[in-house]
Amino acid sequence: MSYWSDNGKYQKAYDFLFEKLIPHSGMAKNRLGEALRLVNKAVYRYNNDGDDYDDCVHEGIIQELSKKQYPFDGEYHPLGRELDNLLSNNAHDDAINLVLFNIMLSLSTTTHIYNPSSNRLVRIDSEAGKKALKELNVNKVFINYCGKNEEWLPEPLRKDGVKISKNLSEETKKELKCDTITELHKEVKSRYNSTKKTQKLKLSQDNSILSKKFKKIESEHAKSVREHEKKRKERMEIYKKQEKREMKRKFKRLTDYRQFYEMLKNMNANTRVATIKKMAQTKLSIDSLIRMALITLVEYKEKKPTTADQKKHRGEVITKLILPLNTIGEEITHTLSRYTPRDTVTRSTTSIDQIIQDGLDKLLVEIHGSNEAVDELWRKCCRH
Repeated sequence: MSYWSDNGKYQKAYDFLFEKLIPHSGMAKNRLGEALRLVNKAVYRYNNDGDDYDDCVHEGIIQELSKKQYPFDGEYHPLGRELDNLLSNNAHDDAINLVLFNIMLSLSTTTHIYNPSSNRLVRIDSEAGKKALKELNVNKVFINYCGKNEEWLPEPLRKDGVKISKNLSEETKKELKCDTITELHKEVKSRYNSTKKTQKLKLSQDNSILSKKFKKIESEHAKSVREHEKKRKERMEIYKKQEKREMKRKFKRLTDYRQFYEMLKNMNANTRVATIKKMAQTKLSIDSLIRMALITLVEYKEKKPTTADQKKHRGEVITKLILPLNTIGEEITHTLSRYTPRDTVTRSTTSIDQIIQDGLDKLLVEIHGSNEAVDELWRKCCRH
């Protein structure tokens, strides 16, 4: 028996519940439906593409089911761990059976059990109910609380009565004054040894018919889809606002760079000292040689020569500094003319041609008298 061959243990329930809970695309309509979708995807990949469960997890086709991620967070984490173990051992049909059992159990109530042969809810105490319990490997367990508040019981036991976990005759229950409740238990096997024990099944008090249960699931799914879409739109709005702010920031940054290098391109001996000072103090990321050249230019423009030789030397230095700065300004202005606000201006965008860089460096050493003096200037203005 195999679901891949369309003859699984609960094949009829599988076909019905898959259609009810799993749409043609996207996530399932509730958490257990999503568990079935994920397991089914792992089984499909194994039989159709040769990928085992570990491959699927590694390649991001499905999540690792043992992790506390939707739908295996909260109450379904133990289910995720068990499915992880089954799929890791290629026990595909057992994994599908386990998910289907949990789905059918979630649709059952304290009075009605899901019948996998008919896909209907049947009364637990009916013949169909008994057959359904047998098919699901679920047993009735009778719990008797006897002798409650009776003097013949020792004082410590009198308050709650003695718990007897077996089916007693009506006469015995009457004689011992027992309150009897019926629980549904499923046999579970230990993963590490052959010990068998039973686990009490938690059933819903919602006694509505099956069609209403599916309508409720559909309604909750539609609501979650709307909420998801709302959150998606909110994220998109936030993204658009961030993108708009980023565009404005990039536009301003590009404009600032263009203005700076345009001014550098058009600089001449008559450019005001205040303008050059402002350029030297810019917060834009410019080459340190440009900054040092601007500072040196300010220094010489502010000098007050008293002799003809001093005036001549001052003029020669200013001219020598302005020429390479003009060239740099022209080249980088041309480069930036091809940029749009969507482009990011980086340090490499405004890098200086190596020949010009070497020439400017040599010029600064010549003006300041030594490499050490230029290094000191760099430490003062450019080291961050």
